[in-house]
Amino acid sequence: MKLFYEHLLSLYKDNGIIGLCYLASSKMPKLDGFIKKPILYVYGNKASGKTEFVKFIFRNKFLDYYINNRTVIEFKSLLRNNHYPFILFDDINKPLDLYVRECIKSGYDDVTTDCQFIVSGQADLSKDVSLFTRMIFLDFSRMAGFSKDEKDGFRKLSYIREFALLSHYDFSESNFKAIKSLITADRIIESTFSSAESRLKENYRSLLAGYYYFADLFQCNEKMVVDIILRHLERQQLLISAPLNTFF
Repeated sequence: MKLFYEHLLSLYKDNGIIGLCYLASSKMPKLDGFIKKPILYVYGNKASGKTEFVKFIFRNKFLDYYINNRTVIEFKSLLRNNHYPFILFDDINKPLDLYVRECIKSGYDDVTTDCQFIVSGQADLSKDVSLFTRMIFLDFSRMAGFSKDEKDGFRKLSYIREFALLSHYDFSESNFKAIKSLITADRIIESTFSSAESRLKENYRSLLAGYYYFADLFQCNEKMVVDIILRHLERQQLLISAPLNTFF
């Protein structure tokens, strides 16, 4: 499993760290709602590796759900009857209508379900601040195709990911460890970005807590992980007041 993470981080770098911390935070004890369930928003142009990234990290532990021609009633029925820990909304390439946005927000707000949402596509969702602040934003935009080394990296990950599931890792839940991780993450976030939007702080605090909870497994440099998470928090805070395309 550690070999898989090494290859994943080599290929995806910062996005790989954020993705792994997101997954780790979902495996922590929920502590009566103190660990948030942010929506993972994987943004980027076509053929930028967004969907493969989700597959590498979450493998078959998510449910593909295509919004086209689906009704809100179907959506709500899915939430009630879903047995997957993650639901992927793939190919979101145009603005979402109001009802769909509200349904997706409900996944963040509903403390009675453990299900989390992943959104992938080219749509600029930053203009809906109430939705965007419920998200962890990952940018997969790229100007060139994949290099030979990157293609080799995809193949290596594909070969070994079958044997590298966090759900197969033998760990026991510890509320004490979760609380300690959350307090450490909260102290770092508040001392660095106390003025950031409260939901964003909660979202990125959950990422950092996930890292500390599974730090012995990830074998990543602590300062590097903290710096990456804080940098992503700062960038998303800036994006709240500016459209995505002004940053590219």
